Amino acid sequence: MNLPSTHPGVPISYAATFYEFLKKKALAADDIYAYAGIDLSRFNNPNEKVTIQQYICLSQQGLIASNNPGLGLVFGAQIPLPAHNYLGFALQSCSNGLQANQLMCRYMSMRFPSLNIELIEEADHYTLVIQDWLDEPSLYLYNLEVVVASIYKGALSLHHMDRLQRLSGDETQVSEFDNILEIQFEYPRPDHYSLYQETFPKQLMSFGHGQCRMLLKKEAMLRPFSFANSSSLQLAESLCVEELNNLEINETLSEKIYNLLLKSPMEFTGLDDMAMHLNVSSRALSRALHDEGSAYQKIADTVKKQLAIQGLKDSKQTIAQIAYQLGFEQPTNFTRAFKKWTGQSPSAYRL
Repeated sequence: MNLPSTHPGVPISYAATFYEFLKKKALAADDIYAYAGIDLSRFNNPNEKVTIQQYICLSQQGLIASNNPGLGLVFGAQIPLPAHNYLGFALQSCSNGLQANQLMCRYMSMRFPSLNIELIEEADHYTLVIQDWLDEPSLYLYNLEVVVASIYKGALSLHHMDRLQRLSGDETQVSEFDNILEIQFEYPRPDHYSLYQETFPKQLMSFGHGQCRMLLKKEAMLRPFSFANSSSLQLAESLCVEELNNLEINETLSEKIYNLLLKSPMEFTGLDDMAMHLNVSSRALSRALHDEGSAYQKIADTVKKQLAIQGLKDSKQTIAQIAYQLGFEQPTNFTRAFKKWTGQSPSAYRL
């Protein structure tokens, strides 16, 4: 997802958490934050956000300073639930794991704008599908590792909270953490695999699936949490809704078009259709996008690229079917466009 620099960005709580993480690792946190143009006094305002470009800069500089390709795993595993602000408080008030995962899917994009998480109910388990669309190749592995490790850490924290509550109340004890049947990673097994074993101990893992997924045990997801609090959940979720509404109100024109195309790629065949939908002239729309440093075709190509990659990874559809669904009249045109986007043909990418 090629997010514009004007996007509201990532909550300051993550930047503050990352700062403390770098300090504990004896890395040059102050220099890194000065380089990214982030005033540390902003940590005192929970409503502050760092821009997407600042987030990218922090992550890249952290990787360079640490000289650790698995830094995303280490950092993600140390993100506490309170770092997610209202969402963290909501998760700590949920009735069970299923509700916690549904909340995360609904509101996690407020925390990481390029993140998309979907919960799918299967016959005998739930599948959590995790996608990150930040268009920054140097952070491809890092971002997915941060997200998967932080989700795992959050699930583990809720499990421990439940166990402690039951122990103190002399209630039925919960078994050791076995909520996750398997973690599947979309990329090949990396060289720093030993860090995966440290981050996800005793956890079944596999690689090269074309998608990051967590297979969740149904019985564990439906088991009631002992700390559930419907009043606290209602309050925390209302704050999440308010924040989400504010994001939608303040989204740029580029983001609005991106989201419209992502939801209904076949509805808009070009600039004229989009202009008509937005009730503006084509010229006015082009000019407004130009002022944001974007263009309609650039946004459309970004969406088509992402949907094409997703289709090639996830489905059993033919390349011709995927091409047609993305608005290409001929598969050869799709192949030409895909090579331009990725440097590979669709068939080579699918292997």
